[in-house]
Amino acid sequence: MLSLLACLALPPALEVLEQRLTITELRTAKTYQETLYDAEFAITEHNLRITGRLRIGEAIRERGYPDFPRHDVLLFCNLEFARRLLQREPRGIHHCPARLSLREEDGAVVVSAPLFPESAEDPETRRITARFNDTLRAILYYAAEH
Repeated sequence: MLSLLACLALPPALEVLEQRLTITELRTAKTYQETLYDAEFAITEHNLRITGRLRIGEAIRERGYPDFPRHDVLLFCNLEFARRLLQREPRGIHHCPARLSLREEDGAVVVSAPLFPESAEDPETRRITARFNDTLRAILYYAAEH
């Protein structure tokens, strides 16, 4: 039993960091395609570059589950924001690129995004992430309400 516990102990060089993830989520009666289009538009209008799109629901349907609802994840980034954040807080890489997800649920479309943590000790890092979170919220509201 002691050897099993020794295996589960973390090596001294590893550090466990726990961080609460805050997700902003909105429901809309718009169609999935309209919401997706508006999300993509809002992302580019905020000078962000879409770097990828994960079609998770489509991949699951292709594997033999034809009724599986749509689920997509848009990945996007602004290199200047990333540079400023990572210079001050290298652990911020865990949150890059930014992402926005869409899903079909109970006859509605749900659009959501995890926000960047605003709990850094450094006031400038908090300002940088708070400003970017405002941008993320604006993108979500545009996607859901436009």
